[in-house]
Amino acid sequence: MSETPYSNTGEVPSIRIKDIQRSYVSGKIVNNVLKGNTFDLYPGKLTLIMGPSGSGKSTLLSVISGLLEPDSGTVHINDTDIWQLAPREIEKFRLDHFGFIFQGFNLFASLTALEQILIVLKYVGKKEAEAENIAEEVLKEVGLAKVMHLKPMQLSGGEKQRVAIARALAKKPEFLFADEPTSALDKENGQIVISMLHRAARVHGTTIFAVSHDPRLLPHADRVIRIEDGIITRDEPGGFKE
Repeated sequence: MSETPYSNTGEVPSIRIKDIQRSYVSGKIVNNVLKGNTFDLYPGKLTLIMGPSGSGKSTLLSVISGLLEPDSGTVHINDTDIWQLAPREIEKFRLDHFGFIFQGFNLFASLTALEQILIVLKYVGKKEAEAENIAEEVLKEVGLAKVMHLKPMQLSGGEKQRVAIARALAKKPEFLFADEPTSALDKENGQIVISMLHRAARVHGTTIFAVSHDPRLLPHADRVIRIEDGIITRDEPGGFKE
């Protein structure tokens, strides 16, 4: 499938992906992971990509988010073709515009929940007092006001994931990329995460692209993309209704 049927009539895409191809080479074997996918993503929408293990969904997320260079094709973020930037320019672009949420949390073991967020805010140039106010506010927003001074080993899995999401949302990114954000969580914490992603899209207009196996996300997505063997097979509106 070279073009996908989903479109938001009248809305301007925030990300345009065209003919993305990516392969891995192991010895003499070439594994074509992505086989020429083209689609747009829109601001204020939660787009979910689903597929079996090895289908290429995480590779696609990495290509779109500037973490993994494609063999061919383009990724335009607003008016910027990110894979035409130099490596350091891509890093700066990610820092300025992107937020990331990973299944493994990626928290620093020696830092408190508050410090996990402060370090990111300082990287983007926030003054100490402003950074502390933002960090405290976002942790309160995700229900972690009472544990903001605890380190990861003192937190539950659900609390760790909420810290990771708070960290991603603290700088109010235009684009949020999530890799299996709820798969390790129970129903209650999974619902909290889903609500937080929705709020980012609705309140801040964030473009959200999430990889997941979790069927609990389906009713809450604005759009669902199915991928198999490196090719998008279905692209349709999700179950969420205003």
